[in-house]
Amino acid sequence: MCFPNTNYSHDITKGIIYQLNDKFLNQIKTTGSDLFNQWRARIEKKNIEQMITNLILTTIKELKIPVLKVNGYFNDYLETQLAYFIFESLLHDPLDSSNINNLPLLEIPINSVFYTIPKKEEEVINKFNNRFSQMKEKKIDFTQNINGIDKTLLNIKLEMELDLAIKRVQFTPLIKRIYDDYNTKMNAENNQLKNEIQSNI
Repeated sequence: MCFPNTNYSHDITKGIIYQLNDKFLNQIKTTGSDLFNQWRARIEKKNIEQMITNLILTTIKELKIPVLKVNGYFNDYLETQLAYFIFESLLHDPLDSSNINNLPLLEIPINSVFYTIPKKEEEVINKFNNRFSQMKEKKIDFTQNINGIDKTLLNIKLEMELDLAIKRVQFTPLIKRIYDDYNTKMNAENNQLKNEIQSNI
């Protein structure tokens, strides 16, 4: 507990990476017939984890978020929203001039960790895959089995794309929006509960 902000940032980052791998990036994959020669997008590099941790640490210090007072439901809400924005930033078409930071927050419960994230439209995933699979000197066919060299190329490119995607996300205003949104919804639920209790006593 000597460094609560640092420890909290590490924990939230691990949660974000878990959410990204489990609920978002798993939609980006090859579809070859041989399971062992398929490729799936996953974050495994420590430099991505360190990058996210530093951004979160800077933000919670700036916003003075009381990390010792927030609950697990908020942590899950924060992790999922940030994972969602990083994923949307990754999929963002370079030719699209819209700002992903202006997207609305993901509609998920504030008091549960058991929910399903809607899958991204297949058209959007296919459009990303088509762009992502184009290397400098060749294009990797996502419908075929992927050899070891191509898996390495895809992993390196994913790391580079994620680095850019994370840099496009404005963490400070986004985390403030998530924090305020969670508290507003929590206060509304508490007031509704109080009113219901009072009306039935």
